Amino acid sequence: CKPPEGPKTNLKLQKFAHPQTCLQGGGGWDCVFYIKVTNTGPADYNAPIQVRDTLPFAMPTSYALSPPWSCVPAGPTLTCDHPAVLLHPGNSVLLRITATVPYGVAKDKKICRIENSAQITKAPGGTDLNTKVNGRSNRNADPISSGGEW
Repeated sequence: CKPPEGPKTNLKLQKFAHPQTCLQGGGGWDCVFYIKVTNTGPADYNAPIQVRDTLPFAMPTSYALSPPWSCVPAGPTLTCDHPAVLLHPGNSVLLRITATVPYGVAKDKKICRIENSAQITKAPGGTDLNTKVNGRSNRNADPISSGGEW
């Protein structure tokens, strides 16, 4: 016999740059991005969350204003973990990332905009904790992009 299935949840990832323009900082252009993970229901979500943010190239990053998130850079990829959290339908967690494009890099690469993408890697799409998969409404298994410019 198979035990009855428990309630399922769905996580939605939203990503945006704010402000839309990167700001001059001490060592380069500071580009601020927000990643919001929302439980769209129908059940409560109660587990850790992991988000992977991929930048166009390795650059200094900061997430200091987003506890209890912890992030680890590896080249252009930033993997961020949130400890187990109870999210009722409609509740969300927010991660703030500042990526700094050094002035010399911006000049050498002749860039004035960065695009980066993020996706939920824990709980992955298609599992009982996150039922949506590629091609469905939340696109959590596909990267979600946003950009900042100067």
